[in-house]
Amino acid sequence: MYIMKQIFYFFIAVFIVTSVTGCKKFLNVDPPSDLSGNNFWQTRQDVENFTNGNYELFRQSTTRPNMQAGAGTAEYPYLPFAGELRGGMVKENTELGWGRGYIADLANNNIRRFVDFIYTGNNWRALFNHVRFTQWDRYYRCIAAANIAVDRIPGVPDPAMTPALKAAYLGEAVFIRNMAYFFMVRQFGDVAYYTQPYFSDPLKRMPMIEVLKNCIADMKAHYKGMAWTYDDPFYVGIRGMRGGAIALMMEMNMWLAGFDTPNREIYFKEVIALGDEARNENGGAYELLPIENYIEIFKGRSKENLFGIPQNRNYGERFGWSDFFDQVKYDPLNPTTASIPYMSYTADFMRALYPEGEADQRLQLWFNPATVYNANRTFQMKKFLVTADPNSIDFNDRNDATQCIYRYPDIF
Repeated sequence: MYIMKQIFYFFIAVFIVTSVTGCKKFLNVDPPSDLSGNNFWQTRQDVENFTNGNYELFRQSTTRPNMQAGAGTAEYPYLPFAGELRGGMVKENTELGWGRGYIADLANNNIRRFVDFIYTGNNWRALFNHVRFTQWDRYYRCIAAANIAVDRIPGVPDPAMTPALKAAYLGEAVFIRNMAYFFMVRQFGDVAYYTQPYFSDPLKRMPMIEVLKNCIADMKAHYKGMAWTYDDPFYVGIRGMRGGAIALMMEMNMWLAGFDTPNREIYFKEVIALGDEARNENGGAYELLPIENYIEIFKGRSKENLFGIPQNRNYGERFGWSDFFDQVKYDPLNPTTASIPYMSYTADFMRALYPEGEADQRLQLWFNPATVYNANRTFQMKKFLVTADPNSIDFNDRNDATQCIYRYPDIF
């Protein structure tokens, strides 16, 4: 595999003209050709713009690239397809007649068929860009950008870039770098690993255990420079924070415990120590919100959110059909519509989580208790129905939830 220098030349322009999701205004900057190389890394604003651009690259790695396009445009539901749907506890509501065979393929881990098969009736393979699940180039663009940031941030001459600020920005760059590596390891196993900037040499795949160990060491060297939270609530839970970095390291240690079993006790102890740090040292930055506030939680940017992929409806952004909500959606203004939801959880799985006859607020608030064990189109999941406009005719368009990756409960 080749990591090409052209990655830098193309994406330096992206970083300059883009920002993190829903940035408060578009950036007014000089032409990208005038801001590359030594002309660029001069001020704190340069670093901020580059950092925001890298979050945008990471978002484009996990969802559709144009968040302002209409639904159905270059969809890529990576997080639900690579996560919940592959757990084996979901089923297609076949009585609707959509022919969504990808749900069974993912649940049964039949990835070759998922990538290659042209489903009858509707070409889900093309609509959801199944081929992208075989491609890692977008993650390597994030990594290449993060490597450049780690190399250049220490030398930024702006007096406003204090040592503490440089450490914080370095922590964010390293966080995004290792999020990208972890997502690739989960999907591909062994991957090529590098941290040098402007890298162009061919690389072989590195064993995933070694990759994860390198990632943890990289995080350990930088995460304590990150902020626990931000004064501006706009950035809470959607830019890297120390709690999100800790959650990432905890998860990587748990993966190592599963694959490097002779050393699993070492990894378990590290998970406990990291969790204790996040709970005992966050200074009130995080808290578990009452379950009745679940809409606030899944909208994002709350004290319970550690990291997630956001959309900002104020700027015309939407996940379209690239989030979990699209698979389980129902319309509260028309709850008996015959065309949705496309999938449900199996009855056995729901009974294991929520035994029948036992009081559970999650069951009452997140689902329709009357249909929760039906495993058919009557299944209703309200958990992610975060509405920007509850009176909108288009219920899919009014969803305003963040795709949460880490929340404070993950630390416990």
